[in-house]
Amino acid sequence: MLVNVTLQAGTYYIGCPSRVTENKTFKRGQTGISVGNFLGSDSTEFHVESGFIAIIPYEKLSVYKEEASDFGIVRHFKHPVQFICRNGLFTILSGKYILDIDTYQINEDDEFTFEDYDADCDDEDEDDEDDEEDDDEDEDEDDDDDDDEEKTEKQTKKE
Repeated sequence: MLVNVTLQAGTYYIGCPSRVTENKTFKRGQTGISVGNFLGSDSTEFHVESGFIAIIPYEKLSVYKEEASDFGIVRHFKHPVQFICRNGLFTILSGKYILDIDTYQINEDDEFTFEDYDADCDDEDEDDEDDEEDDDEDEDEDDDDDDDEEKTEKQTKKE
């Protein structure tokens, strides 16, 4: 999906929208990998947990600049801002400023965990339990196969 919008000069937040605003009227693009920490071409780290990177006017944020900086950047642009997202690759252009973010490349230096973002990891545990139950069922089937073999042997001996 292609997103290509030009916004007027001003102060904007660029990053994951999930923790910074309740407002739903902003421009956004979908990331390549939905959750992770991604490095911008200027070494800014973007903590994404919503699967989106957005550009939001600063006045629409519901948190302070310091909190917003935990998930992206707040920057004042003197020139119009072009926000482009093409298949998880983001480019922000304004005057001579260029920022690229590749959301198919997780920051390998960061030890990202789902717990960092209060994500619910119970679903993963449930999957593990299901796998264990499947293993138990497989063992039961193996036991049944052994019983069948014994019956066959007894029948052969009788004949």
